[in-house]
Amino acid sequence: MKIKLSITLIAILIMGGLLSAFNVYLPIVSKPVDTPTITATNTQTSVPTWTPTSTATSTRTPTLIPTATSTRTPTLVPTTTSTRTPTLIPTATNAPAPDGSRLHPYPVGYVASFTENSNMNFTLAVTDVTRGNDAWVKIHGFNPYNAPPPAGQEYVLFKMSVTYTSGPIDSVLDINGDCDFGTVSDNVIFGICLTVVTNPQLDASLFPGGSIWGYVGKLVYIDDPKPLLYFTDRTVYPYKMYFFSLNQ
Repeated sequence: MKIKLSITLIAILIMGGLLSAFNVYLPIVSKPVDTPTITATNTQTSVPTWTPTSTATSTRTPTLIPTATSTRTPTLVPTTTSTRTPTLIPTATNAPAPDGSRLHPYPVGYVASFTENSNMNFTLAVTDVTRGNDAWVKIHGFNPYNAPPPAGQEYVLFKMSVTYTSGPIDSVLDINGDCDFGTVSDNVIFGICLTVVTNPQLDASLFPGGSIWGYVGKLVYIDDPKPLLYFTDRTVYPYKMYFFSLNQ
C-alpha cells in the first residue's frame, strides 16, 4: 500500500515539474482534495500446480504363447463283458396226484377215499408215524408182552383215522388194523394179521357217519428208507392193494 502511494506522489511531482518547464500554471483550487483510502485486498489467485501425467498408452504387443494341443492317442481300456452263465432255476412241475399206487402212494396226512360193495364210501388217513426205537418204546409201553422186533427189522407205529362217510343206513363197515393193513419193505410184503397190541387199537365196526382212530404196529427192514403201508380191499378178487407212504 505504501509503495502505491509513493508512486502516485512521484507522478504528481513529475507532472508539476513538466508544467513549470512549459510555463503552464494551473489554478490552485483551495478545495481540499480527498485522499482516497486504498484498501488492499488479497487479489492473489491460487495458481494450480501442473503436474505432468503420463499420457503414454502402452502399445506393447502381447507375446503369443502357443497353446499345446494334445495329440496323445488315448489308451483304450477294454470293457469287461460278463459271460457268467445264468443260474437256471428249475420250474416247478406239477407232481402227479397220489393215486394209491406204489409209485404214487398217499402221503402222510392225505385223506384217501374208498368204496366197498359199490355203495359203502369211507376214508382212510395216516396222521402220524413213529419208527425204530421210539416205536418200540411205545409198543412195549402199550403191552409189555409185545415181542421185540427180529434182528435186522424194526417196528413202525402209525396212527390211522377212519370215517364211514356214506352207505346204506344199516350197512356196517368193519376195520381191523391187524388184518386189513400190511407193509412192504425192500420189495418184501410183510404178512398181514401180525398182532401187536396197541392202545387204542384200530379195530371197529361203523355205521354210516361213524369215525374212529387207532394205532397199528408193523415190521419193516431197518435199512429201508421208504417203506410202504398198504390197505387190502377184500371185496374184490383178486384183492386190491392201496399204498400209503410212511415217511413224515
